[in-house]
Amino acid sequence: MYQTKKVKTPMKSIFSSLAGLAVAATMLAGCTERIGDFTMLTTKNYDANVKYKMTGRMTGEDMPLMILVIPLGKPNMKTAADHAIEAGNGVYLANAVVETSWWSAIFVSSSGYIVTGDVYAPVTSGDLINPAIEKFDLRHTEHGLAMVSEKTGSEISVQSYSSMTN
Repeated sequence: MYQTKKVKTPMKSIFSSLAGLAVAATMLAGCTERIGDFTMLTTKNYDANVKYKMTGRMTGEDMPLMILVIPLGKPNMKTAADHAIEAGNGVYLANAVVETSWWSAIFVSSSGYIVTGDVYAPVTSGDLINPAIEKFDLRHTEHGLAMVSEKTGSEISVQSYSSMTN
């Protein structure tokens, strides 16, 4: 009696690889959606009588995990903004973008907020005498509250929370 050995054809191997890849891809997903753009965003107290400098463009996020269906925290937009501001040791963000994001990988997922913006911090005494550092005053102009560059005189308008709620 002859025994025949079953040989996998390359077509079957390719098909099973593609099927496995398709199953894995359906179990891994994610999405990010822009909520809004803000001229100025802060969760800190700021002093309008102080000069400010831009420390860089920073990102902060608050994206707690969820294992199976058990959340390990609740996402908070303020926490994401705080993380961005604190990353640049500043007090407020200009040109801020707020996004909501989520991802899922089989039994683990995460959702929350991502905040990105230009961080501004009070200038130090050493910064005051350094001409390479652009400094800004926060002041009332004919167009409302604005950050005004000492170097160029250009204005970046700011909308206060009280003006948005009245």
